Amino acid sequence: MKLQILAVGSLNEPFWRAAQAEYLKRLSRYLPVTVEEIADLPVPERLSDAEKNRVLEREGNALLGKIRQGTQYYCLDSHGKELSSEDWADWLETRQMDGTNTALLIGGSLGLSDEVKKGAKGLLSFGPMTLPHGLARIVLLEQVYRGCRILRHEPYHK
Repeated sequence: MKLQILAVGSLNEPFWRAAQAEYLKRLSRYLPVTVEEIADLPVPERLSDAEKNRVLEREGNALLGKIRQGTQYYCLDSHGKELSSEDWADWLETRQMDGTNTALLIGGSLGLSDEVKKGAKGLLSFGPMTLPHGLARIVLLEQVYRGCRILRHEPYHK
């Protein structure tokens, strides 16, 4: 299994970039993981529904265009299924066992379009709270890393 993380927006702060690099380095011992970014569109504070839908559609199309052929994708969404660390490990193991290349999508400030979510194999969540983009990406990488360690019966902080 190859894991592809696709995210709207870039990590501008050096501490987020350093954390991402550290987790990607750690994960390289377990499975191939890539992170790809697409540019987030400028979003004024006041948007009409039509403007919001246009932004979501454009960002969604850009994300979908980055998914490799034959890859199943899942969306991170606050309304998705919440998983414990052990559940994340089981989720990863299932993908690895069936050999399915997998992409995880992280939306921009407006989230992900309904069309992108409808095409996903599933929706996953870190809970009902909204996380800043950079933090969501690092939490995702950390949970994937933790899941890999759990699967190998290696120690991890509980």
